[in-house]
Amino acid sequence: MQVRKQGRELVINRSTTSDAQSEILPIKIDDQTRLWTTGEGNAFTVEILSEPAQKAALDPGSVTRQSSRVNDTWPSKLSFTAAGWVSSINLSQGYVVAIAGTSFRGRYDTKNLFSVSAYANAIDSPGFQVGWLRKFGPLQDGLRRPHRFSIHIDPAFIDPRFHEDFESGTAKRLFTIEGGIGYAWDTRISSVFPLRGHRLSVFASGGFAPSTGQRWALVNASATAIGHLHPRHAFAARVSGGWATGDLTARLLRLGGTGSVAALPPNVALGSHRVLGRAEYRWAAIRNASIPAGFAWLSEVQTSTGLDIGTLNTDEGWIWSAGATLGMNFTMDLLGANPSMMGFSVGIPLPIESLGGLVAEQPQWGIRFGHSL
Repeated sequence: MQVRKQGRELVINRSTTSDAQSEILPIKIDDQTRLWTTGEGNAFTVEILSEPAQKAALDPGSVTRQSSRVNDTWPSKLSFTAAGWVSSINLSQGYVVAIAGTSFRGRYDTKNLFSVSAYANAIDSPGFQVGWLRKFGPLQDGLRRPHRFSIHIDPAFIDPRFHEDFESGTAKRLFTIEGGIGYAWDTRISSVFPLRGHRLSVFASGGFAPSTGQRWALVNASATAIGHLHPRHAFAARVSGGWATGDLTARLLRLGGTGSVAALPPNVALGSHRVLGRAEYRWAAIRNASIPAGFAWLSEVQTSTGLDIGTLNTDEGWIWSAGATLGMNFTMDLLGANPSMMGFSVGIPLPIESLGGLVAEQPQWGIRFGHSL
């Protein structure tokens, strides 16, 4: 059964086999109940509304057996959203961090969100995720709440560059299955140029590779804070620590890449214990502008400069590295849609060889579609 509204018309459909018998079904529109004689087989009716209706339900007492009752009310019991976006593109290493999928929630539900998505990052290409997010705490805007609890299952394929036989040219994508659980307390609201707020998070995950029997488990915790002295000048800092164990090296903690020391490639070093720190200064050179640029309107230009430092425990002992970051972001309204951010970033190696630090051979260039923290 399906109920949908078109102006002052309420359209009701019955999808069934051609030999299905006629039925008499109640239709409740606001507080009034009417009866519909369906006729045999597939059928539909149109109810002309004399006044605007707020809600409608077909067979509200659930007398008739149906394969699904998702669409037998208006507004629908579930709200679906499909979306996809690219977070960053590493030009130096040739990988993309992106996600696309669909999410759904119950009608008027701002606390529970279920999702099915496909993604790619430095290690997984591709990966898939089925997840549940539970939000609690006071509403910060229409849908955001500060406390978030999540559970997910991820089947994914590991990029051959993280395989131990990559240099021999025989490496293949390894299929893995991962499950994880996490909690975050996030008071940030603006994603374009946040001036205040913090994020505290902890998550744990583990999994295995069915073809090889290799397993792993890890725990990570992080704290991020953002503050400002002026609406055009913001400061952000993050510290994190992680622990990992297992015999699947690619799933251990890495020292380089997105979310770690940006001046290092993601596959340069992997290990079992890691501590990271990042500090960043952001300047909004242009704010609240409306500069035409073809189909888009440029509203904001931001620059950022930062410092990364991290240490990692590998099979050969503790190693460390540090690097500088530079970036520029442009915020644009495309065809009147919500503001979108796009820019570039570069991780710059620092001359720390004499101090025993790990240094990349060249800077790590990338395109990003949001802030790094």
